[in-house]
Amino acid sequence: MFNELRRRPLFVFFIGLLVGISFPAVSWLSCVGVGAGWTVRRYWIATVSLGIFVGGLLVGWRTPAPPISAGEVHERVEIRSFPDYQKGKAVYAFRTLGAEARTGVLRVDPSVVLSPFAVADVQGMAAATKSGSLTTDQVRVVSRWAVFDSLVQLQKRAIAGVNDAFGVEDGAWVTALTFNFPSDLSADEKSDLRYNGTFHMVSASGVHVFVLAAALQFLLVGLGVRRAWQVGLVTTLLMIYCCLTGFHAPTVRASLMWLVGSSAYLFRRSSDGLSSLCLAALVWLFFVPSDIFTAGFQLSFLVSGFLLMYFDRHRAEPMPKLRSVVMASLVATVAAEPLCAWWFGRIVFVGVLSNLLIEFPSSAVMVLGYLSLIPFVGRLFALVAYPLIWWIKLVTLYTAQAPCLLVYRHAVSPWAYLAYYAFWLWYFLGRPVGVKEFE
Repeated sequence: MFNELRRRPLFVFFIGLLVGISFPAVSWLSCVGVGAGWTVRRYWIATVSLGIFVGGLLVGWRTPAPPISAGEVHERVEIRSFPDYQKGKAVYAFRTLGAEARTGVLRVDPSVVLSPFAVADVQGMAAATKSGSLTTDQVRVVSRWAVFDSLVQLQKRAIAGVNDAFGVEDGAWVTALTFNFPSDLSADEKSDLRYNGTFHMVSASGVHVFVLAAALQFLLVGLGVRRAWQVGLVTTLLMIYCCLTGFHAPTVRASLMWLVGSSAYLFRRSSDGLSSLCLAALVWLFFVPSDIFTAGFQLSFLVSGFLLMYFDRHRAEPMPKLRSVVMASLVATVAAEPLCAWWFGRIVFVGVLSNLLIEFPSSAVMVLGYLSLIPFVGRLFALVAYPLIWWIKLVTLYTAQAPCLLVYRHAVSPWAYLAYYAFWLWYFLGRPVGVKEFE
């Protein structure tokens, strides 16, 4: 296993970074490890020690400002995110521009259009929440960036176009799958998606990025576009998609992985999926190191890492398409369910089946949702999508009724989770390739 890890310095550095972010108070001691590892030519020791040191620096440098205090607020703020939609409100992250910076979540009427880096005077009432939720009575925009403002306007028009093409009920599913905004789904529908293990399909995820990038690259290859131009065009599309979905960690991670993997050809290098994943994580944590402690970040990168290690291990084996799909669903479940038990208190056994039954139709509906926006012919694509939407709703309704295991966090030691994932790391990277499973 150590030989496999030493071949991937980005992975070793990433492990050190995680330790440094988790224990920043002692990260400065790792300077000794950097010097010692370099002196005795054990470069993996120097690499992991450097990661620990950088992790501690990031925590000190990127410490988020405290949230706004509860009560009446009248502040000038800078918007720090694209809009999300929750309970009939447009939701934005913000940072105050006063002498003492504060952060929070701004909730405004959806008719008020804001965009990243816009500056506005806001007045409203802040609730006593950890995120600093501020519901506004008055918003006056002082300045805005035209490029980001255009993207937000494009997003709003696209969502309105989808709802017009599919109607309110089906449009909620298409909007959730296409733009990753599940807020229009009913409470029962969102609960069913959680209890059958497929809620990730209506939140920004790597699946959406893969489908969009693969579809565009397939088209460009068919048109005979040069490889270098393919990389540039796909990267541009993914950047726009990340903007429209609010730069969620899963979409940024998957986009960076696609960019690194596809551009390796231009530098005459072979791509390594695990190193690309670590690079994407490093870029994200450079800006928001505290995200390491969130469920979304952990689930996103852990599941992706398991899938990459599994298929890298079996890359030399001819694998039928159906088997690869089944194994991908099984590996993702093995990776995610213990972590879901820690964060959400339940293990969903039916997730393997429900993902198999829904994943392809949901990807098709996502693409058809974009195609439905094409003038004059969009209605035809909407007609094709209707039976797929019906199937997704049917499977979701019935698979959500399967029993799941409730887990109480205090009943399971964190060391048990650590041992579980350490075992699988050894299984994927520590055993010689080609050894039969039960020899």
